[in-house]
Parts: sequence; structure tokens; C-alpha cells
Amino acid sequence: MKKRKEGLISVVVPIYNASLYIEECLNGLLSQTYKNMEVILVNDASTDNTKWNVNTKLDNLYKDLFLNSTGDK
Repeated sequence: MKKRKEGLISVVVPIYNASLYIEECLNGLLSQTYKNMEVILVNDASTDNTKWNVNTKLDNLYKDLFLNSTGDK
């Protein structure tokens, strides 16, 4: 279990077929002045390239990014 970090906030973003918008969403979150934050993406069985974009393209760009996928086939 992770040790709790003082002042850390968790931002949970539900995503479904968001491949066209996920990078813009993450850029918006990361441009906030409060930096002690983690982003948790919850993918609800997207049928587009959302999961691929997060796993291959965006994972290298963003620290503290977690993807939880449900309903994968």
C-alpha cells in the first residue's frame, strides 16, 4: 500500500471513447498551479483508441498517471 502524501489530491477522470480529447484534458490538469496531484483515469471499455493512447503515447509524458480499465474484451 502506498504511504499517504501530505497535501496530495487525487483527480479521477472517467474516460469513454476519449482518444481525441484525453491529451487536452491532461494538459489542462497539469497546467494547474497546484502541483501535488495524481491523476487516475478510469476507462469504461472504450471502443476507440483511448486505452492505446494512454498506454503508449501519454504514459511517457505524464508522471503519476494511473489507468484503470473496466470491461476489457
